[in-house]
Amino acid sequence: MTRMTLLPFCLLVLITNFSHAQTEKRVQPNPDMELQQFVNRAIPFLDSSQLQQRQEAEKALISRGPAILDLLPNDLEPYSSEIQTRIERVRQQLYVIVAKQTSSGSRFSLSGSYRLSEVIEELEKQTGNIITTSRALATTTELDLKDVPFYLAFDKLLDQSGLDIEPYFAPHPNQVLIKPKLDGIAPRSEHAHYTGPFRIAATNVTLTRNLRIPNAKQCALTLQVAWEPRVRPLYLTMPASQLKATDESGASLTILIDGEKTLNVEGTAPL
Repeated sequence: MTRMTLLPFCLLVLITNFSHAQTEKRVQPNPDMELQQFVNRAIPFLDSSQLQQRQEAEKALISRGPAILDLLPNDLEPYSSEIQTRIERVRQQLYVIVAKQTSSGSRFSLSGSYRLSEVIEELEKQTGNIITTSRALATTTELDLKDVPFYLAFDKLLDQSGLDIEPYFAPHPNQVLIKPKLDGIAPRSEHAHYTGPFRIAATNVTLTRNLRIPNAKQCALTLQVAWEPRVRPLYLTMPASQLKATDESGASLTILIDGEKTLNVEGTAPL
């Protein structure tokens, strides 16, 4: 194990303030640079001669969250076996956090009167979802949202601002492009269900009746399944055994789907 001069572990959480030698103007810190410096300072402590410092360094890295994943060294050959083991353990813990965040869906909170551009900026900051537009957004909107799913907040914002989603021309598959809403389009927030990172909305209902067999009636429902732009699913599955349908009286209807349906969505847009 590599021996090193022991320093108080609190050094890991100190952030150095830089100032220009010729002026009183304070230089704004670069968050990415500071985070990289933190990672660089923490790594040697993973091989400290004291077990407590090794454990605290590992916990400190994990506490910074998935933002440090791209800042951890990929080539571990120059490091000791102790550092290699602990970095891999940190990386695995952060992957678990990413998986939980992805499956649970983003939440959003904001109350007050804001310009639309400010709300979009806050949406991106809180949820990690990138929203783009082809024109200036000068309108103002009033919101009272507390810990709601991303898509519920987004739908309410679009409804209040007279906007809609353009599903085909976003600059990148992991972005959402918004545009003015066409006349006659129903509000998005009134006919959608939100679960985890997904938004599920019925877009079409088709009723058919066989004139030769009067009792042979069918109802086909078309669903639009959207996911948060930050999420990149490979495929969606729908077990027929979990589908349920009822009529207006509450009576169960027969589901004409068997087995499990799988839809490959790798590389497609989130809408």
